[in-house]
Amino acid sequence: MTQPILWYFVEPMCSWCWGFATTFEKVKDTFEDQVRIAFIMGGLRPGGKDPVTSQFRDDILHHWHEVEKMTGANFNFEGAMPEGFIYNTEIPSRAIIAVSEISPEKNYAYYKSVQEAFYKDSMDITQAEQLLMFADRPGIEPEKFRASFHSAT
Repeated sequence: MTQPILWYFVEPMCSWCWGFATTFEKVKDTFEDQVRIAFIMGGLRPGGKDPVTSQFRDDILHHWHEVEKMTGANFNFEGAMPEGFIYNTEIPSRAIIAVSEISPEKNYAYYKSVQEAFYKDSMDITQAEQLLMFADRPGIEPEKFRASFHSAT
C-alpha cells in the first residue's frame, strides 16, 4: 500500500508559516509514521530584485510582531533584513524543492533549518551558498544539492 501524502502548503519566508511551525511540528510528530510530508511552495515574493526599503522592512517587521503576538513564535528582529537585503522567496523555495527531490524524507528537517536561519539567526537565505550550508544538516550531499538546485533555473 502506498503511504498517503500530507501536502504542506508553505513558504520559507512567510512569517505565518513560521508562526505555525510549532503546531505543524505536533502534527508531524503525531502522524509521521502514517504519512509522507510533501511541500507545495507558496511563492510569496518570487523574483525580487530590488533591495528592501526602510518602509518595506518596517511593514514586514510589523507583521512579524503580530505573528509573534498571536502564535508565540520567536523572531529575531535585530539584524533582520539588513540594508541591501533582497526579499526573493524563489531561491529558498527552490532549495527546499531540491532537497525534496533528492531525499523526500529529509525535506522537513531542511525546511526547518532554513526557516530558523531566517527568523532566529537573521541569515540571508536568499543566497545559494547559505542554502548549501544547510543541506549538510540533514545529510544531503553538497554536489547532489548543487545539481538539483541549479537544474531548476
